[in-house]
Amino acid sequence: MSNGAFPDRVTLLRNRWEADPSSRIFLQLAEEYRHQGRVKEALDVLDRGLKEHPGYLSALVAKGRCHLELAEPELAKAVLERVVKQDATQMVANKLLVRAYLETGEPERARERLDLYSLLNDSDPEIEELRRRLRAMEQPPQVGTPGSTPPSESARQEAPPPGREVVASTGGP
Repeated sequence: MSNGAFPDRVTLLRNRWEADPSSRIFLQLAEEYRHQGRVKEALDVLDRGLKEHPGYLSALVAKGRCHLELAEPELAKAVLERVVKQDATQMVANKLLVRAYLETGEPERARERLDLYSLLNDSDPEIEELRRRLRAMEQPPQVGTPGSTPPSESARQEAPPPGREVVASTGGP
C-alpha cells in the first residue's frame, strides 16, 4: 500500500522506463501490471518495449503468457513458436506453448511439446495436469452411451419451427 510518501513499484518502474525508453526495464513493468490483473496494459508495455528490443526472448514469453491470459491462444501460439524456434530449450515458452496448443485444439502438437518440456523439466508438478488435459482432448466422444443419440440419427434431426416445443419421448404411454 502506498501512502503517497513512497511511490509504488509500478510508478517507480514506469518512471525508470520513461527516463530511458531503450532500457529493458519494460519487462519488469509489464510483469507488475500482469500480476495486478492489468493484462492489457502489460501487453501494451511489452509491445512498446519489443519495438526497441525485438529479439528479447523473456519479453516475448511474457507477451505469449499475456495472450493466453486474455484468451487469445492463436496470438500466444505465434509468439511462443517464435521463441522456441530461437531457443528450443526455453522452458517457460515450451510449457505455455503446450497450453496454447491445447486451447487451439491441437493435441498432436501439444503432446510433442509436452514430451519435450517433460524432458527439460520433469519435476514440474503441472506436467500431470497438462497430461490429463491432453488425454481428455484425445478421447473420442462416447457414442452409444445412455442418453446419447447415434450420429446418423442426430444428423437427421431438425430444429422445430418457431413457437413449437420439442417434447422428449419417455417411451411410456
